[in-house]
Amino acid sequence: MPTAPKTFRPKHAQVAAKVARAAKQTDPFYLSSAWRRLAAVVKAEEPCCRECEKAGRAEPTRLIDHIKPRSQRPDLELVRENLQGLCIGCHNVKTAKE
Repeated sequence: MPTAPKTFRPKHAQVAAKVARAAKQTDPFYLSSAWRRLAAVVKAEEPCCRECEKAGRAEPTRLIDHIKPRSQRPDLELVRENLQGLCIGCHNVKTAKE
């Protein structure tokens, strides 16, 4: 019986996902129930990456991103308007620019 081919995932995307998971596991904020609930809402409202949609692509949301970083605006860390759904690639590009 034939099996489905494995989904191709670039090596840099695999590494980025591991780094993101490790960082979030060490920051208690990302383990809070308030963050988890809000992140689930954002992911449900934005199933496709916001930046990819602007460019005409359809990549699924993998990460919930703070538009204004928590380091600069901790008062906005749980404000829905300051959050967006991004794919890993778009999140990495945004983070590198910051």
